[in-house]
Amino acid sequence: MPSLPTLLLFVAIAAGTALLAETTAQLAALSGAFWIALFEFEHRGGRRIHALRFVAGMGVAALACHLGWILLHLESSAPVLRSLFRPAGFCVLFAPIGVVLAGPRPAEERARYLAPALGSLPLAMATARLGCLAVGCCHGVALGGGLVPIQAIEIAGCVLLSLGTRRLPPAMVPAATLAGLGTLRLVVEPWRAPDPLGPPILPTAILAALLLVAGVLPWLGDLTKRASS
Repeated sequence: MPSLPTLLLFVAIAAGTALLAETTAQLAALSGAFWIALFEFEHRGGRRIHALRFVAGMGVAALACHLGWILLHLESSAPVLRSLFRPAGFCVLFAPIGVVLAGPRPAEERARYLAPALGSLPLAMATARLGCLAVGCCHGVALGGGLVPIQAIEIAGCVLLSLGTRRLPPAMVPAATLAGLGTLRLVVEPWRAPDPLGPPILPTAILAALLLVAGVLPWLGDLTKRASS
C-alpha cells in the first residue's frame, strides 16, 4: 500500500482541485503530481544518491509532456507560442522519457534507480489527471446522455497499476510500469472524445503502443535467454 503521507497528500490534492478555478486547479494537480512522485520514489526504496537525478528527471518529464503535446498539434490552428504558456496542454505518454534519461549509466545503478523512479509514475499520473477531472478536459465520448468518465477511469487504472507493481520484484517494475501505462491508454483511447484542436500529427494510440512494446521487450528478452540457457 502507498504510505500514509502519500495517501493524505493525494486526497488533499483531490479535494483542492475540485474547489479551484480551471487554470489554478490544473496547476495544483500538476504540482501535486510532482510531490506524489517524490513521496513514491522514497517509499519504493529510492536511494538518496539518486534523489537529485529523479527530481531532474521529473522536471525533464514535465517539459517532455508539454513540448510533446505541442509537437502533436503543430498543424492545428492554435498559435504555437501561445500553447507554450498553456498549462493544460500536456501529454503524459511522454513522461517516462525524462525519468529514463536522468538515470545513471552503470547498469547496476541504473536498475536500482529505474525501479522506484518508473514505479512512482502511475500514482503521479493519477494525481495529474485530477486536474483534468476537475476542469472537465480530456473527457470521453457522449454515451447514454452523458460523457464517458475517461479521466476517472484513467485515475483508477493508474492507482491499480501502482498497487500492482508494489507486489513485483524490483527488476520487473520498470517493464511492468511501461507496459501497464501503454495498455491502459490503449484500452481507453477508443472512448476518448475527439481532440478540440483536431487530430494530432501522430495518433496517441501509437505512442501508447510504443510504451507497451518498451515494457514487453525486456520480458521477451529474458524469456529468450532462459530458453537458450
